[in-house]
Amino acid sequence: MNEEDKTFSPVPRKRLSIYHEEEVKDEVVEQPYQLELQIRSLRHSVTEFFKETNTAIQGYVNSWIQIEKAVKDSTTEYFSEHDRLLPGALYIMIAGFGGSILTKNKKLPTRLFTPILFSTSAFIFFYPEATKKLVTKNDVSKEVFNLAAVGVANLKVYREKL
Repeated sequence: MNEEDKTFSPVPRKRLSIYHEEEVKDEVVEQPYQLELQIRSLRHSVTEFFKETNTAIQGYVNSWIQIEKAVKDSTTEYFSEHDRLLPGALYIMIAGFGGSILTKNKKLPTRLFTPILFSTSAFIFFYPEATKKLVTKNDVSKEVFNLAAVGVANLKVYREKL
């Protein structure tokens, strides 16, 4: 044997694994279609629009609740607990409408001031305690209040006679 024959390149021996080797799979990544992209974009924009709309509506609702609370706080300042607000408010409104109907064919100043006068008189009649609180708190002239109180007293006497 030749020396050249004796030189050989050893083949590296590889030990076989006792486990199954996983085959490497090539994954194909599918590109989304243009329609899918447009639908996704539309869905995201519609969702964002509804979020903004919901936020805006919630802001309006919160501001309205604050207004209601302010009105409630100011009315509880003047009205007592035993005052029935809704019937009295309806009577005051009807009195104003009555004044408007009575002066339908009159001149403009009469048509403007008569419903206000009727509504004010009805307010004084149906809410005397609130009227007193309004007058004392807002420092309205006592003479105007006394004049209105005399008129209301006359209305009460007239009402009792009916």
